[in-house]
Amino acid sequence: MAQRQILKGSTARLSFSIRDYDRSLKTPDALPTITGAQLGGSAIATTGWTVAQQLDTTPANITGRYYVIIPNTVTSGWSLGVTGEVQIQATVGGVVCPEEIQFVVFTNPTQIPYIDVD
Repeated sequence: MAQRQILKGSTARLSFSIRDYDRSLKTPDALPTITGAQLGGSAIATTGWTVAQQLDTTPANITGRYYVIIPNTVTSGWSLGVTGEVQIQATVGGVVCPEEIQFVVFTNPTQIPYIDVD
C-alpha cells in the first residue's frame, strides 16, 4: 500500500475504491465510515472528517470511488514529516471490509504546480 501525501494546511482528499471479488468497482451497502485515525503513532479525533463519493464531470456519483476529506483547519496544525493513517470501513453485500490509508504530511517549499499521481 502506497503512502499518500497531505499538503500541510490544505484540505486533504484521500481517495479509495470499493471493489468486488472480481476487482470491479462496487457500490457498498451504505456510505463507508471512518473508524479511527492515528498521527505519529497516537490516536486522534476525526471530528469534521467526512467520507464523500467521488463525482465525474457531469457531476454524477462514480460507482465505488470515495474520498476521506480532512479539513485544512486540521492539517494546518500537523507537523511536517509526521506520518499517520486513517481507518475506514465499508460493508458490501453484508460483508464488512476494513482498510487503512497511510499518509505523510509535507509542504511544497517552492510553491510551484505539480502533478500528483495516485
